[in-house]
Amino acid sequence: MYPAVAQIINQISIPSLAQEDQILWKHSSNGDMPLKEAYEFKFQQFNDFHWATTIWSKDIPPSKSMFVWRFMHNKIPTDDNLMYRGCQIPSMCSICFKNSETSFHLFFECSLATKLWSWLANSINIPLQFSSKEDIWKLCDKAWSP
Repeated sequence: MYPAVAQIINQISIPSLAQEDQILWKHSSNGDMPLKEAYEFKFQQFNDFHWATTIWSKDIPPSKSMFVWRFMHNKIPTDDNLMYRGCQIPSMCSICFKNSETSFHLFFECSLATKLWSWLANSINIPLQFSSKEDIWKLCDKAWSP
């Protein structure tokens, strides 16, 4: 029923020799987990998502914040995400009928999206160019006049 999963399972080799199970720490070179490495792993500095403080504001409805959070973490159920999770569906943007449906296409490349971004750019009189999702947050970092 799921050939991709069956193929992954078939690639797993089960050792023929009896061995005791052992715990391995994948973040070390030899598999051991010394306390120092566990501490460093726990308290490592992850990427600071400066956009998170922008979207989780009391002035923004939580449903909108959640949508943006899902967009930034690639969790919107677009065709590409559904296919990644195992749904076998044909993909086509339901707005322009030209490209496959991805989050980036829907919000930045689709003809409707480009028209909206062009209108906004003309309204605020600045050029808007997006090559990634993170580019939109660079706009928020600029000093804006009232």
